Parts: sequence; C-alpha cells; structure tokens
Amino acid sequence: MKLFNNLKTRYTLIPIFILFVGIVGTMNIHKMKNRLTHFNNDNLTYTGDMQLLNYNILKICDIVDNTVKNKDEGKIYLVDPYVKENDDIINNFKNAKFPKKEQYSISQIQYEYSDWQNDSEKIVEAAKLKNYDKISKLNQKETYSREKLTKSVQSAFNSMLKYDEGSNNYDRSTFDYSLPEAVIVITLE
Repeated sequence: MKLFNNLKTRYTLIPIFILFVGIVGTMNIHKMKNRLTHFNNDNLTYTGDMQLLNYNILKICDIVDNTVKNKDEGKIYLVDPYVKENDDIINNFKNAKFPKKEQYSISQIQYEYSDWQNDSEKIVEAAKLKNYDKISKLNQKETYSREKLTKSVQSAFNSMLKYDEGSNNYDRSTFDYSLPEAVIVITLE
C-alpha cells in the first residue's frame, strides 16, 4: 500500500488503469456490434427466406393440386413466379456465409430442394400435357420429397434461432462483464 501513498505513482497508475478498462470496454462493444450486425443483416434475412421458401413450396403444391382437381392446365403457369423466387432464395443460400452447423443444414436444403423441384417439374409437365393419370403417380413421390424439404427447412430455421440465442447470451455476458468496468472508470474520474 506504500505504492499508493506516493501521489506521483497514484496519478500514473490511475490513468493507465482507466486506459486499460477503456480499451477492454471498447473491444467488447465492437464485438457486440459485429455480432448484432451479423444477426440483423444475415440471420434475420435468411430465417425470413426460409419461411418464404416454405410458403412458396406450399403455394406451388396448392396450385398444382387445384390444377389437377379442376383439370385446368391453363392455371399451372401460376407456379412460375413462386419457382423463380425459390430459385433466387436457394442461390442466395449458396452465396451466404453460415456457421458450420448451419452450412450443413443449408446444403441439405439445397439438395432436397433440387429433388423436390425435379419431382414438381414432372408434375407440372404432365399437367401441361393433360396427363392427369400420371400426375397421381408422381404426386406421392413429390409429397415425400416436399415433406423432407420442409423438415430440413424447419430444422435449419430452428438451428439458426438457437445460434442467435447463443449469440444473444454471449452479448449479454459481454455487456455484464463490461458494465462494472465502466462504473469503475466513471467512479475514478
């Protein structure tokens, strides 16, 4: 304690301590900012895209079912905007940077989307040719591939939410760690 009795030493150590605490606090704030930016720019966008992908898939199936039920092949072209939007979403997933666990989920979605799309295209072509008997046979395979795809999308969605929850908990602990440091700096000044 004799070290602090010397006023020169005290006035030298306090600014160094304040500088150290300020640097650590600033680094923690930057970490939180980067994680929140990633969360807002990437994860929210991709989780929204996953839900839109699911919606579009169900909409396409509804259009195909109504076309078959009503034997009205003229309405089968209503699937085109949904197919294009889904293709854009899948292409966005290919270019995205996901954590490793989510990368596997996304590649699984891409694979299963390709299978489902092939099955769906066969049904659409059969509807355009008014081959409704063939559609009922193809429909079972399409239903199976659609259910697999939907489960994969939901699994990836849940995985991203868990990742976001973990990120949020990390940010909270960083904040909780930084708060006492800020209070000490304010108290010392």
